[in-house]
Formats: sequence, structure tokens, C-alpha cells
Amino acid sequence: MPLTPEATARVLVVDDDGVELRALCESLRDEGFATSCHDEPERALAALGEQNFDLLLTDLRMPGMDGITMLRKAREIDPDLGVIVLTGYATVPTAVQSLHSGAVDYVQKPISLAALLPVLRRSLQLRAVSREKRALEERDRLRAAQLEAANRDLELFSARVAHDLREPVTIVRGFARMLADRLPPDASPDLTMFANHIIMAADRADRLVRDLFAFARLGERPLTRTRVDLNGVVQRAREMVQLSNPGRAADWSVDPMPTVFGDASLLEQVFVNLFANALKYSAIRDPARIQVAHRIEPEVGHVLSVRDNGVGFNPAQADRLFIPFQRLHSAKQFDGNGMGLANVKRIVERHGGAVRAQALPAGGAEFSVVLPVDGDVQP
Repeated sequence: MPLTPEATARVLVVDDDGVELRALCESLRDEGFATSCHDEPERALAALGEQNFDLLLTDLRMPGMDGITMLRKAREIDPDLGVIVLTGYATVPTAVQSLHSGAVDYVQKPISLAALLPVLRRSLQLRAVSREKRALEERDRLRAAQLEAANRDLELFSARVAHDLREPVTIVRGFARMLADRLPPDASPDLTMFANHIIMAADRADRLVRDLFAFARLGERPLTRTRVDLNGVVQRAREMVQLSNPGRAADWSVDPMPTVFGDASLLEQVFVNLFANALKYSAIRDPARIQVAHRIEPEVGHVLSVRDNGVGFNPAQADRLFIPFQRLHSAKQFDGNGMGLANVKRIVERHGGAVRAQALPAGGAEFSVVLPVDGDVQP
């Protein structure tokens, strides 16, 4: 009785012993296999180049080309081809060597169908798994390429929109200011209020456009990787944030930082954004506390964390934190456009890393930047 539907598989058989070759091929055909049988390896390879086969059964000892060489040449033509080696008792060590060369299994001569058929079944299953894996990898590669292309198109679109909006926004803001400046002293309070609202809205639109333009350019700018001492990066970022927020004080705790290989100016932007967020959202605390820590996690690499004792966030909304223009707090509570963390994520991912966000039980938040250790400077 045939082996089930998998027995319709195409099998290429190579054996220089004509009698054994005919007997094996007839037995396999009786079991429902489609066979192509050859007593010369070169002819078998030629057939493999012209047709698709699921399995190759090859003798180990053949004149002109041994079975291991046959195996390697066949796998060059079809990497997913399942190869089974046929061997006599004296060549079992060589058969074991063939397994290291890519054979699925070996069967000793004289060949028994009772021993061969389970090997064929297992080999067909392995081939199916291998082909499915290769197909999945190809689909993943295609999807990654499509996603990358879509991201490039989005970046170009964002940059174009930001560029085209800058001029009209600037014009609206300029004329609104001129209007406010030229209002007569006895003008209606409503007119003054309306002009100020226009100016504030134009200022906010201008910030949005500039942030969008900066976000789009992050994807275009090539990384300039150098040896980067993060101690200096963190110190400069801290000073910059403090100068921009002179009325906000905080107790800082900063661990020694590692030296990595990356783009210094972009990594500085990462810490400027994280520190600005920490200072902003902890402004309601007295005192505000900001902790900057470093540790190594063996599975992922450097973990650089910024922790504050601010208002924190709803853990259920953590996924929204790194989406452009997404805010978890209203503009009345805290200013900003929701672009800082989106910029952090894009920069870190371009360095081969990842970002994390954790709401702390006692209040506050911890944002972590993960950079791979293999990005370290080599001695």
C-alpha cells in the first residue's frame, strides 16, 4: 500500500550498481513515489538542474564522484533538498560524516523498505518545514522592504508638508502680530483677545511644523558613528535642559556612563528629550528628583534609564508614548507637542537599540534606552 499522499513526492536515486538501482526504484514506484534513477552522478545532477525533486538517495561509493561530493553539489542546486545516503556496513563512519555535510539520514545496504520508508517520511517532513521556513523568511524580508519603503515615503511626505506649511504659518503669525501692535488704545478687549489667540495658535502651529520637519529629517540624516563618552553627553544635555528651564530645579543623581559607538549629537538629543520630560512632569514635586542610571543586562546590552518622581502615566496607555503627536496629558497641564519621545525612539532604533517606558507604583516614570553591547568601542 502506498505511503499516504506524501509518497507522491519526486525522488532522485543515484547508485552505480545497476541491479540494486533498478530494484530500489521499482520498490519506490510500487509505494507510489515518482522516481528518476541514474547510475552516474553527473546525469543525476543534470536532472536535478532541469526538474524539481523532493529527495535525493545517493550511494556513498561511486566511481568518479563520491556521495558526499554529490550531496554538496546537489545542495548547491537546491538548498532545501532532502538527502539520504545509502551505505554499506564498512562505510558507516563516512555516512556519519555525510550527516555533518548536510545529509538528513543514512540507510545501510542491503536496503530494506521497512527501514527506508520511515526515513523517507521523516525527510519529507523536514523538507516541508525547511521550505515553509524559507517562505516565511522571504515574506518577512519582503514585508520589511515594503515597510522600509513606506517609511521613506512617509518621511518625504512629512518633510514636504512641514516645508510647505512653514511659509503660510509664518505669514499668519506675522500679520497677527502687526494687527495686535496696530490696535488703537480704545480698541475692544475682544479684538485684543482675538489677535492674541491668533498669535498663540500660530506659534503653536509653528512649533508643530518645526517638530514635524525635525522628525522627518531624523530618518534622512546619516549616522556619524564615533567613540562617544556618554558622561560628557549626559552632562551637556543636563546643562542644556537646565538653561532652558531656569525656574525649575531638581535633585539630580547620575551614575557613571559607558563609552559607546554612535552618533554623539543624536544621542545628546535623546538625553535632552528625556531630561526635559523628566523635569517638566516632575515640576509639581518639591523637590523634583531625577535619577540617571546605567546597568548591563546580558541579554540586551547597555540599559540607560532616566527616572523621575513626577505625575507618571497610565500603564495601559504606554504604547502611545512614542507615537508622534500623542499626548497623555492635556496641553493645559503641560506644554509640548508629543514629539520628544517619538524622536527618542527613532534615534535609538537607528542605533540598533530599543526604548522602554515604565510607570512607577509610587508615582513618576522611568524611561530606558537600550543600546547593544556589540556597539561598544573595541579596544
